Amino acid sequence: MPQVLIVHIIPPGGGRPSVGHMFYGETEAECRANFAAHAKGCQFLAPAIREDRIDEDLAELDADEWPNFNAEGDLIDVQGRVIDDGEEGEEGDG
Repeated sequence: MPQVLIVHIIPPGGGRPSVGHMFYGETEAECRANFAAHAKGCQFLAPAIREDRIDEDLAELDADEWPNFNAEGDLIDVQGRVIDDGEEGEEGDG
């Protein structure tokens, strides 16, 4: 079952995080491999790991909860249909 590893970066001294990351995979191992690969070059994540300022949460996903995008960058559903967010083409009231 697909999974997501959610990693929040805890600010120095504590408080609400302003940066978080989500790593998807078919397994926990794949999520953690994606996390490790990203952490090497991330200016926010790498120092937080060294300073033990991360909070992790692993969750299982239904197939339709794992975001999927087509080549044009549009969010698509599990059947490959573009999901209309209702924002494009809307005009203001004024």
